[in-house]
Amino acid sequence: MEPPDRVEFVRVLGPAVIFGLLVLPLAAQSSAIGVEETGSKACAGCHAEIYRKYAVTGMARTSGRAGSDRLKESFDRAAFTASGVGYRVSPNPAGFQLHYSRPGVFEGERKLDWYVGSGHLGRSYLSSVDGFLFQAPVSYYSRPAKWDLSRGYQTKKTIDLTRAVEPACLQCHASRLQPIAATQNRFESLPFLEAGIGCERCHGPGKTHIDLMTSGTRNEQRGIVNPARLDAARRDSVCAQCHLTGAARIARASRPSPTYRPGDLLSDHLAVFVWSGGGSSVSAAQPSTCTAVTSGWNCTPQQASPRRNACVQAALRASSTAPPGKP
Repeated sequence: MEPPDRVEFVRVLGPAVIFGLLVLPLAAQSSAIGVEETGSKACAGCHAEIYRKYAVTGMARTSGRAGSDRLKESFDRAAFTASGVGYRVSPNPAGFQLHYSRPGVFEGERKLDWYVGSGHLGRSYLSSVDGFLFQAPVSYYSRPAKWDLSRGYQTKKTIDLTRAVEPACLQCHASRLQPIAATQNRFESLPFLEAGIGCERCHGPGKTHIDLMTSGTRNEQRGIVNPARLDAARRDSVCAQCHLTGAARIARASRPSPTYRPGDLLSDHLAVFVWSGGGSSVSAAQPSTCTAVTSGWNCTPQQASPRRNACVQAALRASSTAPPGKP
């Protein structure tokens, strides 16, 4: 049976949220898509004003080298103790350094190479160990301006330095990833070629568009996706590819390697399992669920974020109230 024009939801039991790495998005795109991507700077020549405004939004600043962003973490409250383990974060010329110790038992340190998160609420950090990426157990919380345990680590009695950061997670915090094939969490020395969420995440790969626009011939085909011109289900899928994280995202049998592109229906690629109060019934958010909150949609940074969040929240509410249906 052909999948319906919707994202499907299955209820499961209560959530596990990692700060900055909210349970985990669509798997990394195929290498073919990567080849067709050009990076956001290629858009700036013709769309300079849009590029300039977008570059300062939270979405454009969701990853980068630790210490490189305009948000400057404070180190006045960078030492704390949890479960008998002392943690302390300090700056160094190449990023940040995490020091940890259990008095009289052991001590160690690890470099924090990369950050994820816009910094509006806070940021989490990644360490590269021989090219393998791991999440650090500490995060920076912007409003209290302090360092503390990352979410999901509060109940741990030991130091957890082995939480792997897979392409499926990093894909929705950074752009143009460089994972090493046949590994869970190993990347090239630069794990991503573009920090933050680039233009192509919502508009699709840009190479064809640039080739058409610079060919010198008049062509009605633009070779790029404008979400404002998509039907509601396809438009909402652009946001849901990252913002409808769920507890699990299961690729459809016909698509063992997800290759979602803007303009597709996300439901053609996967089913999303979401946390609720329990039960195992399947429910679905109809495309119209988000129509009201996204009416007048356009792709400006100022408007996309609140409407996207309203859409996702509406979808999640619908997933817990809609009657059971077939997967």
